[in-house]
Amino acid sequence: MNVVYGAILSPFVRKVLMTLEYKQIAYQHENVLPLRTPAEYVKISPLRKVPAFKDEYTTLADSSVICDYLEHKYPQRALYPKTAVERAKALWFEEYADAHLQPLLGPGLFFERLVTPILFKRAPNQELIEKSLRALPAAQDYLETQIPSTGFLIGADLTIADLILPGVFLNAVYAEYEVDARRWPKLAAYLQRMFAHSLYLHRIEEERAVLAGLRPRS
Repeated sequence: MNVVYGAILSPFVRKVLMTLEYKQIAYQHENVLPLRTPAEYVKISPLRKVPAFKDEYTTLADSSVICDYLEHKYPQRALYPKTAVERAKALWFEEYADAHLQPLLGPGLFFERLVTPILFKRAPNQELIEKSLRALPAAQDYLETQIPSTGFLIGADLTIADLILPGVFLNAVYAEYEVDARRWPKLAAYLQRMFAHSLYLHRIEEERAVLAGLRPRS
């Protein structure tokens, strides 16, 4: 059995879950919070990060490693393009989302606006929020030059890049951040197309239920 460990609201966990769902592969999800990992978790994730993964053959950590493994184990409904140029682009945008966008949209917006008030019972760090908001326009200016007017990010088919780049923005949406469609029309339209895709709709439904349960009732 394929087992995915991690918090359902993590964009990296979401990427792995959607990879399995797109490939129509059965899996089991075990909830593990990033900052509250059990002691034994280090055996499958040495850095204690989420997600981690286990099947009958191996244990793995890091979402990109896990998704690449799943692509080779289950080649049906491929998420990585076949041509060298398009595959490189998909890997680049996956890395750009993982290493650049997530540090801006995650800790600076999602974590501060949503996680800290609920889980840590403290006021958001406005300085960190403002720092992220100042850095975001440059990243969104770049993406606006790269995103097509219609369809997916790369080529005619869904790729791994479509499972992470919109995903990091989705967490920001939960934290009441929205891309300005007047300044970044292609980016805003692309995100709306992806959020309307069946993979994202399924995830969003489950995640909003989780968020509703976390928020204090008035």
